[in-house]
Amino acid sequence: MARKRAIFLGRVQSFLVIGRRSWLIKYVLIFTLVWGLILFPSLLPNFGSAIARFRTPAIAQSSVDQPSVDSGSALSKQAQQLYEQGDLGAAVFKLEQALEQFRLSGNALQQAQAWSNLSLIHQARADWRQAKIAIKNSIQLAQLGAKQDPSWLSVQAQAFETQAQLNFSLGKLEPATQDWDQAARYYTQAKNQLGAIRSQLWRSLALQEAGLHREALQRLLSLTEDQSLALALATDSGLQATCLRSLGSAIRIVGSGDVQTAEQPQTLTLSELGQRCGVDLSPSADTGYLDQVTALFQKARAIAPSPKMQAEISLLLGHTAQDKLRQLQDTYERQPNKFPAQDLQAQLIAISQAYEQAGQSSDALVQAQAEVSKLSVLVNLDRWLQGQETQLQQQSSEEFFVGENALQAIASLRQELKPSLTDQQAQLPDLIDQLHRLSPSHTAFYTRLQFVHSLLPVANDQLYVEPITLSSEQTLALLESTLAQAKELGDRRSEALAEGYLGQWAESQGQWLSVKEHTQSAIAIAEGIVAPDIAYQWHWQMGRLFKQQDRTSLAIKEYEMAIANLDQVRSDQISLKNADIQFSFRDQVEPIYRQLIELLLQPLEAVAVPDQLQLEKARRTLESLQLAELENYLRCTLQPANPKQLDSLSDQHNAAILYPIILPKQIAVIAKLPGLEQLIYFSQIVSEAEVRAQLINLRMKVEENRFSATGQQAAKTVYSWLIQPLGDSQFNSFLKSTKTLIFVSDGLFRNIPMAVLQDPNTSKYLIQKYAIALNLNLQLQNPQSFYDRSHLILAAGLTDEGLGGLPNAKAEIETISKNFPTDKLLNPKFTLSKFRQKINSRPYTIVHIASHGDFTSQPETTGIKSATGLIKLNEIKESFEIQSQARPEPIELLVLSACRTSDSDRRATLGLAGIAVQSGARSTLASLWYVDDESTSLMMKLFYEKLKASNSSLSKAELLQIAQKELMAHPNFGAPRYWAPFVLLGNWL
Repeated sequence: MARKRAIFLGRVQSFLVIGRRSWLIKYVLIFTLVWGLILFPSLLPNFGSAIARFRTPAIAQSSVDQPSVDSGSALSKQAQQLYEQGDLGAAVFKLEQALEQFRLSGNALQQAQAWSNLSLIHQARADWRQAKIAIKNSIQLAQLGAKQDPSWLSVQAQAFETQAQLNFSLGKLEPATQDWDQAARYYTQAKNQLGAIRSQLWRSLALQEAGLHREALQRLLSLTEDQSLALALATDSGLQATCLRSLGSAIRIVGSGDVQTAEQPQTLTLSELGQRCGVDLSPSADTGYLDQVTALFQKARAIAPSPKMQAEISLLLGHTAQDKLRQLQDTYERQPNKFPAQDLQAQLIAISQAYEQAGQSSDALVQAQAEVSKLSVLVNLDRWLQGQETQLQQQSSEEFFVGENALQAIASLRQELKPSLTDQQAQLPDLIDQLHRLSPSHTAFYTRLQFVHSLLPVANDQLYVEPITLSSEQTLALLESTLAQAKELGDRRSEALAEGYLGQWAESQGQWLSVKEHTQSAIAIAEGIVAPDIAYQWHWQMGRLFKQQDRTSLAIKEYEMAIANLDQVRSDQISLKNADIQFSFRDQVEPIYRQLIELLLQPLEAVAVPDQLQLEKARRTLESLQLAELENYLRCTLQPANPKQLDSLSDQHNAAILYPIILPKQIAVIAKLPGLEQLIYFSQIVSEAEVRAQLINLRMKVEENRFSATGQQAAKTVYSWLIQPLGDSQFNSFLKSTKTLIFVSDGLFRNIPMAVLQDPNTSKYLIQKYAIALNLNLQLQNPQSFYDRSHLILAAGLTDEGLGGLPNAKAEIETISKNFPTDKLLNPKFTLSKFRQKINSRPYTIVHIASHGDFTSQPETTGIKSATGLIKLNEIKESFEIQSQARPEPIELLVLSACRTSDSDRRATLGLAGIAVQSGARSTLASLWYVDDESTSLMMKLFYEKLKASNSSLSKAELLQIAQKELMAHPNFGAPRYWAPFVLLGNWL
């Protein structure tokens, strides 16, 4: 069953304004979710604690009408007092009087400052037209004066600061960053280092708002090299709070690893910066990066000089607590062993407290943001709980013992949420009125859109009982007013989103003509401003419309456009760490690929099966999805497989390639058989819930000492889905010539050792007939046969039980050393540093590691145990990269003889794939679960002895097959749990 939930923040993509200039497009990030990811929300009304402070004019030194100057200065001071008191209308009146006095006196310098201040007041009033006029006048005067007198440079810098704020408020992020760059340059020329630092600091926040978090973090770290910053932080609590807030916002997305730039290779680490800012950011095994973020925000709030800034930082603390809540949800979904009810409740309390503190602000926009965020958390948590409840209710009886307690805990938590949801429903009219009264601005638009989108019914999902409902009149009023105001302000991104959400609302009401009109308009706007992160959503929405209307060809085109837009930006989002990005991938990206595959596998017109072009497109779409999923997991860009290369190798080496695909109502299989140019397709009607139940049951049973009758029945059922239709078809003759089966598996199929599938007619296991390998949909590096190579082996691991080692691993490694030249790195010597040194010392063809390893769907907990701790994925990558620099040929085979993956986590094998990819090895031989130490040692002994004895052209897959069959025949190790878990990934030759 597809996951049934909507994710707060995950449902609303990053709202950055993209111009046509390539530098910004290059860095656009789809999944940087502005609602909570950056939100240095609303800097608009109170600039005393924000960017450009209201400036009292300086007294001119030239000979002018002094009474007029004195009168103008007095009026400016009165305007400043009124501004700080919130009486903005009176402040405008006084400042306009001051401007007239400065004009009469002929003092252009003070006029320029007054115009800049007037723009600030108009911005606070959301009078954008007058704000633009005022700042234009200020900049014209300042630029003219600066050409004649360098003392004008500071005034010129101040004017550009004010213009930057205006552009930011209007959602024009690229011009805003350019203006802050200009301001910093002018401050530097004026020898005003504090002003330059302030402008650079706020520029980094604008970069975050634009989704450029890594660049923002790099700039922040580079700034710390400037000794002026240390002085500024020591003397200006507002600047220090701003710095901490900006740093925390960046770490939320990028993670807490050290970041350096090519220009500043000696920048401070985050720990060093934390020390300078008075915050402990030292890494700890017990705390994650979100704890570092929380510490930064708490410190920033404690020293923030104004209640408004304190409220804004409280919002960020609430968003960070939401991140932790989503981490708990994600962890449970990956490994649903125990429902984390108490931890979820603790995070809900933290979220509520943070938003209540933010809601005490006197600023209407901050209040609205806090209320909308709190509502979104409750709604989306209730939806998630409903989805988990439904999934548990659909479990098989074999799984139910795991889920029974979870069902009770979920029901209890939902019951506890009911009073809060009821209160939110009752307060809805007041909140809607509050949202309507917000002054038009970029942030106000987003707050309204977040509110509406949180309450829109989930597309194509009728399983929810919506906890809070919004009437059609309320929805349309908010969206239409936001759309009209966005058009008036020229905020094209907000306009595209409002149009799209109007289309989504119409979709939920079945108003298909309205869906088409609004969605087409949203697509046109998004493409006009080159915003693929928005465009993909509306192409997807248009595809759903055409699908609903059975216009399959048009639907396919729209889905392909959605994926094309995703591909433009995918490489930029994968390096980010925030949990929302992982959620967003599964809930906002993966469904597009799967729905497209489902469309492609529907026969067009009056034919029985999809044509070859559809099958090829479906195969490539599945490959793209799996590549995107692996890239998302590893947070790096990978080289995709070349289908023609795989097809050619299939023909040359008698290998069949099978692509099993899990769809909501069926299992589909695309097959490439050796010697047959056309692709083969077959499918069986079976629900996704039934597939899940059978695969989890099979995985559980195959790990038991005795393979029970129910386990064997599951193995036969899966065989009947994937293999039997080929044998019963007209293509059976091609299958008879097949020696190896290559599986490009989907979802939970990746957790199943295909070797254990049983022919229902003969009860023989699949491995008894075919060699088996798994393909990761990655390009095979110079694939070549294994048998004709001379081998040099590095054998590493733990054999000492005192170190948590495997006693029989010693015999395992001795067998290797008897058959091949072998260097050993065992027990206390098996550390990360020594492993790196050793692997770089000689051109090894095989690296064999006999030590426990864990493969999970979390990169941070995936790795191999050494004498000093877990060697993590990134450390494995770095270790093998050193070798590839010393010798261009990659490792031929990486052997991991004692690893495991979770049986119920369909993404756990991403950890196994991650090890394989990060090592750069052509092939990886590993186990899916911990196996008896003695049987593993025997299995490895058989494999290496066959490798040594083989004088024929046996492939790695065939060598593994022979070893597995011999272990199967052993009187003590005939059960599948001993021989089935060993799988070969990558190049099978």
